[in-house]
Amino acid sequence: MNPKAKMSGSQNKMMQEAKERPSTMGVTMMALPEPAVLEYALTRGMNSKDLEANAPVITLKLNSTTTITVRRTNVTKDGDSYIWHGAIEGTGEPVTLLCWPQGRLSGNINHAGRVYSVQSLGGGMHAVIETAPKMLPPEHAPMDPATKQKMNMVDDPLVTNGDANMLMEKMTQPGENIE
Repeated sequence: MNPKAKMSGSQNKMMQEAKERPSTMGVTMMALPEPAVLEYALTRGMNSKDLEANAPVITLKLNSTTTITVRRTNVTKDGDSYIWHGAIEGTGEPVTLLCWPQGRLSGNINHAGRVYSVQSLGGGMHAVIETAPKMLPPEHAPMDPATKQKMNMVDDPLVTNGDANMLMEKMTQPGENIE
């Protein structure tokens, strides 16, 4: 990314939308090397028999104060793109990146209780969006009142406890049929 490059209207709109999400803690721009250099850095040695010895290490700047070093654990080619998995050195936290030969990158990075999303804004520009997982909306819709009543429940355990294992017990009890 050219540091003097100006963002287009659609790029500005994507950045503004990311900033307005309640879970967003910060948004920064990520500079990437030329597409061929990026592809080489992520895929070097991917067909080697000794993957551990040839696993490249990359450095990612997440924001103005946080830079991480990530060692590749796996990379696979999927059509014209690559799926890159790594672990942050020192913590083992996961990093997943999707890379296209044209220099487009997206992915997720879990670090220090935060989730960082890499998002292509087009035109070679990429954003790193820092989110607070506790501020994200629930991943499922709350249980409807009729289902809670049928199961003799006051609260949805996935919403209140983050765990719905006890629902399986209720659903598999002899003589009960949940439809």
